[in-house]
Amino acid sequence: MVQCVCGKCNNVFERNERVDNDTAEALGRRSRTICFDCALAEITGGRAPEEGDFNSARLVSGEISDQDLQYLDEDLRAVEEGRSISEPSDDDTDPDWQDPAWCYTCNRDTAFCMCVCPKCGENNEDCRCP
Repeated sequence: MVQCVCGKCNNVFERNERVDNDTAEALGRRSRTICFDCALAEITGGRAPEEGDFNSARLVSGEISDQDLQYLDEDLRAVEEGRSISEPSDDDTDPDWQDPAWCYTCNRDTAFCMCVCPKCGENNEDCRCP
């Protein structure tokens, strides 16, 4: 983290050096030093911010922790790959991983499983429900 002074409001803030300058430039940093609050105000134009505006302002200003930068990177990678962040990606897939919401006996989602009684949860062969 590097100490910086905002070029608009003169507030002192810390910029994370791990933020890619190309990304920040593309989002609107334009080779200047700007804090999160000023970047957010500039992005929203005085209107109420939307969810993505906060991330854009964090990247433009560089006021983002290493942990939040990692989370954002994971989220963006998941969007690119068309998957949920909770799903394993190709590079961290465990060959023994089994989806707990999938019945591998009848090959259906557990909500529609034909192997288990929906009332008692027992295997249909062992179920004593009327």
